[in-house]
Amino acid sequence: MEDYDGRIRFYMFNLFGLIGGVAALVWAARTLHLYRRFRGKDSVFIITLLFIDALELLAVCALPFLYELSIMACFVLRLLSLCLHQLVALEGVASVTHPRFAAIFSSVPCSVPLTFITFILVGFVVVNSSFHLELQCLSFFIVTAVVPVLIQVVMCILICTKAKPHQASGRGISEKTVLVESLVSYLILHGPCLLVVTMYLLNPFGPPIFVWFLVGHIAALSTMCSSISSLWVMADCLLCVMVCRLPRMQFP
Repeated sequence: MEDYDGRIRFYMFNLFGLIGGVAALVWAARTLHLYRRFRGKDSVFIITLLFIDALELLAVCALPFLYELSIMACFVLRLLSLCLHQLVALEGVASVTHPRFAAIFSSVPCSVPLTFITFILVGFVVVNSSFHLELQCLSFFIVTAVVPVLIQVVMCILICTKAKPHQASGRGISEKTVLVESLVSYLILHGPCLLVVTMYLLNPFGPPIFVWFLVGHIAALSTMCSSISSLWVMADCLLCVMVCRLPRMQFP
């Protein structure tokens, strides 16, 4: 009976989260359309991120019918969204602080290969899930900690070395706001899971009770992660809207 009540609460939480996620996705898609219409630009990172978020919401919809497959799909799509989230933030920060670098970074010859590299990194994590737990945790740590932290450091460097603009095309969201959003959403929504994996990597053979908890509760942790997938989608959509609304800067 307890398990049944827990499943009901789980599905209800996902239902309300799904409604919010769909609304956020529609908002972000409309903002992207206006961005393309008025600025004549497309962002491979934003388009790919919103597409991944849409697939993630579909995976949440399939939870009552294909539970285990949907949980795995949410896990893979979330890893992709995490990396793309950071790339979108980097693109937004660079567009304000270093427009010439942003023009190269967001161009198709550069953004498409970077997107493929992201898929390859996540695929490496999924392949390692069939092998030893330590190898899986190490690859997961690289994708969810090393890569995002490096991108955060690059964004900080870009902001600190920002040239003084001659004129801005209008008031809007600043590049620092984009940095804060990407950092806060990363720490709050991905921090707990990352902390568990980090603790295991630092001490994989003990204490025994922790190893027992990690191995014995993988399913529960996966369920928890899928439960807040809609919150991740909302954070992704918010970032995309913020990046699209960044002001254009004119440098001398």
